[in-house]
Amino acid sequence: MGRDDTPRRLLTHRFLSEALPFNIHPHTLDMPFELHWHEFFEMTYVWEGQGVNRINGLECPLEPGALFLLTPSDFHEIFGNERTPLQMVNVHFTERMIGEEVLNLIFQTTGSRRDGSRQFTLEPPLRQRIEDEIGVLLREFQRKEDGFASFLRATLERILLELLRLMRRHVRYPERNPFTGYKPAIRQALLFIHTHFRQPMSLESAAKEAGLTPAYFSTSFHHSTGIPFQKYIQELRLEFARSLLHGTSVSVTEICHGAGFSTLTHFEKIFKEKYGVSPKQYQQRSTQRSL
Repeated sequence: MGRDDTPRRLLTHRFLSEALPFNIHPHTLDMPFELHWHEFFEMTYVWEGQGVNRINGLECPLEPGALFLLTPSDFHEIFGNERTPLQMVNVHFTERMIGEEVLNLIFQTTGSRRDGSRQFTLEPPLRQRIEDEIGVLLREFQRKEDGFASFLRATLERILLELLRLMRRHVRYPERNPFTGYKPAIRQALLFIHTHFRQPMSLESAAKEAGLTPAYFSTSFHHSTGIPFQKYIQELRLEFARSLLHGTSVSVTEICHGAGFSTLTHFEKIFKEKYGVSPKQYQQRSTQRSL
């Protein structure tokens, strides 16, 4: 697949159905797959082959037994090759396929992506358990027997929990989960925001997710998080843009719009206010440090 400096956006409706927000796709990759991000979650397991997965600018080796998880906040590119093609299975799903507890645990890793904490190479006997569970996903998805959707959800959650427990043993996280300690309505809105922050988002749409009136939601959100709703969205978008500037050669204009900002002038202004340099300067310094 040809390389393009514009991050490709993989849209939910092209990969998943409304009735079942889940898909599993075994495939072989023997060439680079361009920089992209998803509107949905992606979990990938490597059966055979060698390659590199560059997640948010960090390079992680791909080898047999590698398992990684990407959220809608992540971007990545995979480098496969003809000599050692990657035999992989991609599992795509939305938040509707998993329970709130698992979703909370996934987003607890937000902010620690730079250390590659969502990718591990599994060792026996965990590797065999995961391969067996993936076999169940493939079987249920292909046969679609009675209750298959429930079977898929339960199996997917077991795999995710194995990965999340592995993360807890190897990565130090803040004691406080940013998605717990809030009232259920605010927590639901936060999960929605962290999944969709790069898309146009209004206070009204977030309030609808929370089941609250916009005025009451605005007050409750500010009281719970300590910052206004629009400021919270802005901070998420700035951090995503900073990750792209640090890890890619994508143009500042593309990063601006890919992060969810509507105008380049506004993006450059608030980026410099937060980080002390312009987006272009930050990207140039990051490139120089990596040489």
